Amino acid sequence: KGAINGKDLWARLERKEKIVLLDIREYWEHDIANIPEATLITSNNSEKILGGLSLNDEIVLIDWKGERGGSFLSWLSEKGFLNVKCLKGGIDLWATEVDTQMSRYDIDEDDGYRYEDIVPDKDQE
Repeated sequence: KGAINGKDLWARLERKEKIVLLDIREYWEHDIANIPEATLITSNNSEKILGGLSLNDEIVLIDWKGERGGSFLSWLSEKGFLNVKCLKGGIDLWATEVDTQMSRYDIDEDDGYRYEDIVPDKDQE
């Protein structure tokens, strides 16, 4: 229920189905690899983007490897969005299964890399 695989998403995009794709990665990640139909959502533009959506819109979240969409999905659910899914395996699996010409990248989290969080920390609310 909470996920869609890349091939299914591709087929639905090809049929021009109404799906909102939200890319929840960093700017530099989006610059390397992105799905053209997706909107990059950041802490700076999230209120504007979400304000333009209906709570019933089908939303698919795109992250790097499918590991951080869950917290964003929960946050959107708390805001009342009813039909949110994550792209299984994120943009990385999309690049190996759907768009094999897409660039891939790696993140060395040992270098202290940290995502800019759109979802506020519980202690900051």
